[in-house]
Amino acid sequence: MLLRLCACRSRYLGAMLQLLLLFMLALCVPSKVSASGADGFKTEEYWNSTGLDFIHAADAYALGYTGAGITLGIIDTPVLFSHPEMAGKLVEEYMGIDPRTGQPYIPVWERDTHGSHVAGIMAALRDGIGMHGVAFDASLVSAPYLGSDEKNKSVNLLMPNLVEFFASRPEVRIINNSWGGSYYPSIMPGHDNPTQIRNGLGEDSVLGAVADLALDYNKVAVFAAGNDTQQAPSMEGVLPRYIPELKSWISVISLDIEQISTATDGTRTISPTGVSSFSNLGSTAQLWSVSAPGSSINSLNSADGGYTLMGGTSMAAPYVSGVLGLVQQAFPWMTGKQLADAVLTTADNTFVAPTHLVQFASDNNGRPDMVVITIVDNAVPTPTDATIEDWIDDAYPFQPGLRAILKGLLTDGKKVIQDLSREEAFGQGLLDAGKAVRGIARLDANRMTANDVVALPELGLGKQALETFDTQGYVAEFSNDITQREWEDTYHHDDFKSTIGVDGKALNGLDVGLRKTGAGLLVLSGTNIYKGATVVDGGGLAISKRTDGTGGILQKSSVLVRQGGTLLGDGEIQQRVVNSGTVAPGYRGLTLTVHDYTQNADGTLQIGITADKRYSVLSADSADINGALRFSPTPGFYANGYGVSVNSVQATSLSGNFDSVGMASASPTLGFNVVSSSTVGAASVTQQRAYNAYSRYADSATTSSMGRALYLLADQATGDMQNLFQALDWTDASGSGVAPAMQQLSPSSYDAVARAGLEAQRQLNLLLVQRFLGGSAPLAGASGSGMSSGDAASGWQAWALPFGSYSNMNANSGSAGFTSSGAGLALGVDRQWDSGLTAGLDVAISGRRAYVHYAGEANAKTLAASVGGHVHFKPNWWDGGYIMGMARVGFEDVSMKRTVNFNGYLRNHDSRWTGLTTDVLAGGGKDWGWTTAWGGVEAGPLAWLEYSLSSRPGFTEGGAGASALKLDAAAYDSLSSVLGAHVSLARTLENGTKLSWDTLAGWRHYWLDGTFNSDASFKGYGTGFESQSDIPGRDAMLVQTGLRATHASGFFAQVALGAEFFRSHSSSCSGGISLGLEF
Repeated sequence: MLLRLCACRSRYLGAMLQLLLLFMLALCVPSKVSASGADGFKTEEYWNSTGLDFIHAADAYALGYTGAGITLGIIDTPVLFSHPEMAGKLVEEYMGIDPRTGQPYIPVWERDTHGSHVAGIMAALRDGIGMHGVAFDASLVSAPYLGSDEKNKSVNLLMPNLVEFFASRPEVRIINNSWGGSYYPSIMPGHDNPTQIRNGLGEDSVLGAVADLALDYNKVAVFAAGNDTQQAPSMEGVLPRYIPELKSWISVISLDIEQISTATDGTRTISPTGVSSFSNLGSTAQLWSVSAPGSSINSLNSADGGYTLMGGTSMAAPYVSGVLGLVQQAFPWMTGKQLADAVLTTADNTFVAPTHLVQFASDNNGRPDMVVITIVDNAVPTPTDATIEDWIDDAYPFQPGLRAILKGLLTDGKKVIQDLSREEAFGQGLLDAGKAVRGIARLDANRMTANDVVALPELGLGKQALETFDTQGYVAEFSNDITQREWEDTYHHDDFKSTIGVDGKALNGLDVGLRKTGAGLLVLSGTNIYKGATVVDGGGLAISKRTDGTGGILQKSSVLVRQGGTLLGDGEIQQRVVNSGTVAPGYRGLTLTVHDYTQNADGTLQIGITADKRYSVLSADSADINGALRFSPTPGFYANGYGVSVNSVQATSLSGNFDSVGMASASPTLGFNVVSSSTVGAASVTQQRAYNAYSRYADSATTSSMGRALYLLADQATGDMQNLFQALDWTDASGSGVAPAMQQLSPSSYDAVARAGLEAQRQLNLLLVQRFLGGSAPLAGASGSGMSSGDAASGWQAWALPFGSYSNMNANSGSAGFTSSGAGLALGVDRQWDSGLTAGLDVAISGRRAYVHYAGEANAKTLAASVGGHVHFKPNWWDGGYIMGMARVGFEDVSMKRTVNFNGYLRNHDSRWTGLTTDVLAGGGKDWGWTTAWGGVEAGPLAWLEYSLSSRPGFTEGGAGASALKLDAAAYDSLSSVLGAHVSLARTLENGTKLSWDTLAGWRHYWLDGTFNSDASFKGYGTGFESQSDIPGRDAMLVQTGLRATHASGFFAQVALGAEFFRSHSSSCSGGISLGLEF
């Protein structure tokens, strides 16, 4: 069948560790709070979005829910993603096939405006311009299903792979469907037949695909109810009536919010025209229907890239889809059915309904052709035509033309008068985003199945209907008051009522409760009056007061805690608690109040103690205790010698005894002990650190030294040092986080920066060695034959050497690694004598960055300068032998930023110092020369010794926090030897240009710099510690090569590249271009 868009232009009107973590979370983690008040979101852009304030969207935004990280689906006409409000929104688009061409449909944006308008309501950007969508931070996946022809008639596109398209994107949980037909089986005689509807569903491939996505892939389908002014939605919206498994399905009624007033206490009063004149209502679908703004909605206009007003249930549906996106962000673990429940059960049903609704249906040209009167809840007698005329006058006081048309229709007998209940008219109520993101507000047996029925013999109860919530490791809070609704046949088709249907038979007459499964924590902080049991099968469930001190009550529900489950809270359970798992009083407060408490032999009562000597309490009218009592310290700074006396069970009537009493501590470093206890909950608990509390986790000499110092510092800690200890003492219970934390606290990053500095000094030395070795290469004549005399002619050279370098050393054995890169410029002048002596002076400036690899984060910027001299002596009478040497002194100005970040302790420190540097190199070699056809060749062995020194003064780091270091002065040095070979090839061209290629390779062995040490203490504390950073390898292969060209004019250029290979855990390379002039 040909489907229509549900929109119209405005016309006539506008485990134990897990248990411990849960318990620590209960006492230490506050609930989500508003990052900004709701009023802060009520900008001009917000008000331009028509319906946002009506649905209380700003309340959801203030809680941090904006659609961030959510991808919404839309099946509609194409969306203009080049519209500025859609920038960055498109994730993927599956364009339907145009049946007229057999090719993907090509949009005509002047006609295909519907999808863009709908998408804008869902997710238009909040960018300070125009309007914004409900979930303004969400992305979109689009599947255009409807196009248009030249007569502006809808064209159904072919969507053969729609299920596969959305099924392949599990992140798309909500699909908006602002389209539908004019088939109304639920109110058409002879058509209200589930078997007939199921069998015929396959004829509509798109509707069938959406149903498959909801049933098999956990998607929520949102459908516009339709614009035919019918009492029920079209077949798309009413489908769950015939397929009751479709629990993640919502039908949306359109409201004209200009006709709805709001009192100072927030109560809405709906006028007779408060439902849009065109909108279908919720009859036969009220269980999954909700009402939202849909008249005169401002959103995107694809025709001109701007904005326009449109109205229809098409515009109401995306408000619901957008809110579902906010709910998904708040509760990403919910099933599709539960996402829908969050919207349906929180819809505002406290409004004042009108006694009647005045609507009218229109023909295909938009002209009214039927007056539709709906009596709500039998509030008034069936009206006469005269009464209806009065209602028309009241409804449209400023539209005389419309009044005349409607009265003319009355005269012609074109009227419908129908009686509906409040729910049949408005569904579950008015959409409320602010409440929906706070979780469900009702447990409804009518939206459950026979599979949800269980027996609970542990509580002595008969069968119960339990809604199961698996939080999948998340922490979530339902802060709405939760009620229950038992099975009511009036919500269901005759084929599924309690006398016939499987679900109805199983659920009829049962109270409805809640079952918590899976890892994570669910907090119930409302005043909850559902009567069914509350069962904790997995993870944690907290009955806790809201942050304002209200709520946190289970009035009529008894609680069963099974193995693997933990009950927490500071609220009140006014019925029974039977504990075969773990009960851990405390969440925002410390006392859990229970009417009647029974702990079985396999149950555990876990009592929290705090660093300031408070403790949690189980308060009961009556308590029968058995099983285990465990004391669980919560994160904080516990001084040595800590002690607290605990009275954990405070009951008017107390019987039984605990079988065992002990500790359940998640701290890897603190030593808690129960030093005395009674069998009914009273005890004394102490704490004393062992001498090796920290050092036993050391993985290096550095962390061992730090561990010993921390033990001594624990008795001195004040202020932020206590925060540091708290973070350290409550890392992972296994202790795996202690050594990385101690590594961060140590001064090892300064060792790494020093090692990077010495590496840079050696790299510059190597470039200079290669430069003057290449500068003394043998020269051949223009013909390519013959050798030079061996002694260079006397003269001068002035040169400039831009250079760059890179080095890397991996962290290992407790030593910090680094990655360093830099660039610089060396300038020099050399004097050459006929004797074969070359000597000169050089000056170098450079800058580099070093990034330190270790458990934390540190980086340093260095500016360095040095001045030195160099000499190379290669007399002819030595027959190719030579000696060389250089010496350089300088300084380094270093600024460093160091971050300490572990287990929530985050501090940033900075330092700056100026240190001295020294380099000395001495060596020699011998070259044998011979002549080739290409030019002269020299090759031979060479060796040198190289010594580098870097010093650092003492200083104290800046930045707030106890982890700031006071460092002692330090000197770092390196002595290495190189033994290798050198080869050079030279040729003089016919134009007098001299070319030479020079390469050296050798084995470098490091004699010194095996271990670097930095002595330090924490600022304000005298206890010292040191880092010991070991060199990962002492041997490396060194390769350096260069090419030099010297023009007859004396100008020369030389390119050099070098690297070290095969050194354990490290690598380095350098390069330079030397430019100069001989004169």
